[in-house]
Amino acid sequence: MNKKIDRGQATREHLVAVATGLFTEHGYDDTSVEAVLRAADVSGT
Repeated sequence: MNKKIDRGQATREHLVAVATGLFTEHGYDDTSVEAVLRAADVSGT
């Protein structure tokens, strides 16, 4: 499979895992996209 696709899939899975943890810790309404990106060490651009 294409390395770019593999890397994108890995990033998505990491973001979901980080977001799930933050939702559990802080609640869905109190978790921003920016907080997820920061915690996952991922750029929003």
